[in-house]
Amino acid sequence: ENQIREAIGYYKAGNDDAALDKLLNSLEIKETSIANRVIGDILIKRNDKNAIIYYLKAYPDYKKDINFLFDLGILYLGYKVTDKALEILGEMKQLDPVNKKVSFLEKKNINPEKYWNKIILRSKGYGWKYMVQ
Repeated sequence: ENQIREAIGYYKAGNDDAALDKLLNSLEIKETSIANRVIGDILIKRNDKNAIIYYLKAYPDYKKDINFLFDLGILYLGYKVTDKALEILGEMKQLDPVNKKVSFLEKKNINPEKYWNKIILRSKGYGWKYMVQ
């Protein structure tokens, strides 16, 4: 627990390498959703599509978090797994049908490879928001 708290502090301070190291060490002791989520966030920031591995481990505890679902949907699109992205979109619609991220994901699902490189990540605490240029 202390390792995770320390890692999140590193992450919020912009020291992703130290945060990643602490989080990976914490997973050797005990598997936690928060560690998997933040590792996924760091890997997203690095444009590392392996982030999906950690997001899928965190999914059971974050499946009601629209921002998490959006990130997961974008990762699926990055892998060109549109059927899974559509499932995530359905979950998002159930949670918040008028959310702007729902309409964004609906549009991108039409032709994900066209939009993947236009997605810009911007830090917000230890979560991520997507913006389109």
